[in-house]
Amino acid sequence: MSWRRRLSSYSFDTVIGVFLPAGCIGVLAEAYLRTNLRDANTAAHCSFAASNNILTTARVRELETAGIVVIPKVLSGQQLHDARYAVQLLKGQFDTSLNDRDVRQDQIQWVRSTAVGVASEEEEDGLLLPIRLIRGVGDALERASYQGVSALRIPQDCQLAVYAGDGSAGYRRHLDRCTSTIFELGILEYWRLSDVRCRVVTVILYLNAADRPKDAGGSLRCWTNNESEEEHFDIEPVGGTMVVFDASRIRHQVLPSNSERTAITCWIHGNLEQ
Repeated sequence: MSWRRRLSSYSFDTVIGVFLPAGCIGVLAEAYLRTNLRDANTAAHCSFAASNNILTTARVRELETAGIVVIPKVLSGQQLHDARYAVQLLKGQFDTSLNDRDVRQDQIQWVRSTAVGVASEEEEDGLLLPIRLIRGVGDALERASYQGVSALRIPQDCQLAVYAGDGSAGYRRHLDRCTSTIFELGILEYWRLSDVRCRVVTVILYLNAADRPKDAGGSLRCWTNNESEEEHFDIEPVGGTMVVFDASRIRHQVLPSNSERTAITCWIHGNLEQ
């Protein structure tokens, strides 16, 4: 019997029965192995004196109590200018967010200190300083014995996000940490969201103009009471402002912006202590 006859003797169902499980295993393996944390650092490895000076013990206690802390003017005028110039140099390299367009409408670029660094700490400029500041928050939390989390890990990659200033770009209300169970998500999505399920603290640093007016829009609307739609407050994305919040507690939304809006974000990962 020729190979063609041998092949035709197998039913379509038999062929599917052989190859479908293999394909499913491949998809599940991809989901299980998908992570940006393979080269993540410990919080101590990311220690940065400026971050420790900014996120004082008193502010860490405020974070524990309120779930959020807002720190203005963490960058000097020159540092902010350098960071904004570095963002302009990256224009054309941004990608549309992978979220559904009805959820989020910004452009993003993943950046890391090893890709934008300079020769020495004394020469810090551009995006290196903002990256080191936000990645250094994890060590500041550990030094102040931040309660409720352990085994902090800091991803190498930080997210640089730019929202267009035409009034159309925003981000729907959400939590940064995925709290859904495997039964709600299914095993495939549960594994794919493994990094998001480990987020414990969000650190945002705004890279807009220091004199950004309120009517420019793009405010970060935050809810500390998840049972109420009315109890919220807005944070203006003024350049140099750092926002640190509990990723599993603070629901937030980016309101439409009438002027281009830029922020760099680091998600600190770890284990929640019961």
